[in-house]
This record gives sequence, structure tokens and C-alpha cells, in this order.
Amino acid sequence: MGGFDVKKNVHIENWATMRENINSTFRFTAKNNFAIFVTGALIPYLIYKGILIEFKCLAEDPENGLFNKFGQENRFLGGHYTKKELPEQ
Repeated sequence: MGGFDVKKNVHIENWATMRENINSTFRFTAKNNFAIFVTGALIPYLIYKGILIEFKCLAEDPENGLFNKFGQENRFLGGHYTKKELPEQ
């Protein structure tokens, strides 16, 4: 249409072919199993444990949570006031 010839990028075509045939070329090796375990189980577990640790620190001492141990102040979501600087209502 319009007389324009499209020059295909060989690298993109090779990648698309590889992606279409991944189900027949994938092998479960030790390297692949490790990558699947790390991205599918270990990283989400570590994120979950980090959230639980933060909740536990805030529950024990709401004024000085986990972040205050590293020199950061607690802030309300989206706000710039700390609990000590809140305007009187």
C-alpha cells in the first residue's frame, strides 16, 4: 500500500521467532530452576518479611518505627507533617 517497502530488523525477527517457540526450546536446568526459585519465591518472601518487620517495629513504638532507626522521620501518606509538627485542629 503506497509503495513503501518495509525493511525488517533481523534481530527483532530472530527474537520474535525465539519467543514464539519458547515452549519447545525451554529446558529445566539447574540455572533455570534457580532463577525461577529466586524470582518466584525468594524475592516475594523477603519483601513480605520486610513488611512484617516494619509493622512489628511500628506496633512496638509508633513514634520511632524502623525508619527512625535510620534517621528518617515518620510521615503521613502524602503529607509533609510529622506527628510532632501537625497543626492543631
